[in-house]
Amino acid sequence: MKRFVDRPEGTVVYHTKAGDYVYFTKEKKYLKDKKYNENGRVSIGKLCDDKVHMIPNKNYYEYCASEEELPEPPEQGDTLKTGLYVAIKKAMQDNSLDTLIDNAYLNDAPLMEDVIAYMIQTEDDAMQYFPDYGHEHLLFSSQIHSDSDISEMFKRQRKQQHEYFLTNWNQLHNTAENIYISYDSTNMNTRAEGIELAEYGSAKEDETIPDVNFSLAYDQDNGEPYFYELYHGSVIDNTQCTFMVDRAKAYGYHNVGFILDRGYFCDRNIKYFDKNEYEFILMAKGNAKFVQSAIEETAIKLKLMSEEYYLSEHEVFGMTVKHKMYPADTKKRYIHVYYDGARAYGETVACMSRMKRSDEELEKRLNKKLTKKQDLKTYEKYYSLKFDDNGYFISYKRKKNAIQKCLDRLGFFAIITSKQMTASEALDKYRHRDSIEKLFRTDKSFLGMDALRVYTDESLESKTMLSFIAIIVRNDMFNRLKPLYAKDRKNYTVPAAIRELNKLSISIGSDGHYRQCYALTKKQKAILGVYGIAPSEYSAQIKQICNKLPARKI
Repeated sequence: MKRFVDRPEGTVVYHTKAGDYVYFTKEKKYLKDKKYNENGRVSIGKLCDDKVHMIPNKNYYEYCASEEELPEPPEQGDTLKTGLYVAIKKAMQDNSLDTLIDNAYLNDAPLMEDVIAYMIQTEDDAMQYFPDYGHEHLLFSSQIHSDSDISEMFKRQRKQQHEYFLTNWNQLHNTAENIYISYDSTNMNTRAEGIELAEYGSAKEDETIPDVNFSLAYDQDNGEPYFYELYHGSVIDNTQCTFMVDRAKAYGYHNVGFILDRGYFCDRNIKYFDKNEYEFILMAKGNAKFVQSAIEETAIKLKLMSEEYYLSEHEVFGMTVKHKMYPADTKKRYIHVYYDGARAYGETVACMSRMKRSDEELEKRLNKKLTKKQDLKTYEKYYSLKFDDNGYFISYKRKKNAIQKCLDRLGFFAIITSKQMTASEALDKYRHRDSIEKLFRTDKSFLGMDALRVYTDESLESKTMLSFIAIIVRNDMFNRLKPLYAKDRKNYTVPAAIRELNKLSISIGSDGHYRQCYALTKKQKAILGVYGIAPSEYSAQIKQICNKLPARKI
């Protein structure tokens, strides 16, 4: 497609926050009941700053372009990268993703597989660069699609298709027993006005922009994603938890548990886990009464730093007690209390620094002689404040007992489990969740999910689905590379492996046919080996692919 064209006569311009868009009237319908013509308009591109030229889209070439302007079908390059294609194809086959995508999305399947590979390759989801990727890489599709083609695919796919895929994907995993599912959430900023889920909430990036919440449920042991949820940006994590439980139950999960951070901690969620007979491992909020009670019960023993309570693998002291979590609780839960001396020191220094700043702020307010009681409520926990008969602030004094009580609890944290286990086992499982969570955050960032680039609910659902599948494939690569990574942390990360796979290629020969360029290096053999692909098998597969590709004129 041409980058710039003249704006056609008779078109109209609509102004939006994303820019000025040119619309062409493709038809006019006379409405008898209203007695006027209704214009059927389509967007044909984006207006340039000079107000004379525009950047055309697919509709421009369908409705407005002359024969001379019609673009030639894009050709793939003389050299095509093949390694990532082969690896992703094998990963999809081994995980039945190719079959699931075919069954759910029919004719869209090849393009979806290309977009998944593109996301993993580029570590992004900005589709405007996909044609450049298609020019350089072996494709699942029979042609190079434009970013407009991808946008149209997003728009035509339906939520029922996504749910069909997820239902069948989870049927492959719901028979697993004695596993824990981790559940993590984040949010994605968007300025798009056509997305109903976008609302102002507790955005992690920019609170001035509406966001959509995205949550991912995945296997605690290997990070394999099971399902995801999109929900309103204003909804907080702990209120969404019951819906996550319902989702897991609907997919047929039974003998599993959940590992969650303190954002999901509340009585309602605990009761809901009990009701549905799911186990849980939950990081507790430190200000909960039962947590404070458990800390008081264990503090002396843990602070004495007896060898008996030292968890060497975690470098903290820990022990387990049983407590009810709330007054009406019918069960005593396992409360695992931990004390970290280094953490206690750091928190103590930070606490005393805050107290010093509070002293300085109170002194400033005292000198102004204008501050009233309602303006100082945040200080009442750790200060005795005095006011004159008119309600003005006149003096303050630290509450030593309250401050000391706070200092005594520093360095402590607690994990609650519904199932009996040691303090070491509980912390090991939770910290492994943290490592998997970091992988999820990395995937989210690498796949461009930190910000939305779509403008309709349908496109949002479709693009999120593709990102979800891309996370599955990328996580699969991460797990396969672990044995190599353990021996060489530089050359066998996921990005490093992708770079190495991209060195594998085919090129046009003098007869116009593609052929394998070079023999495999030791590193390339190792990476293909984790997919169970021997050098001879790779060469045979590439030869078969080359025979199917059309010959090129030289």
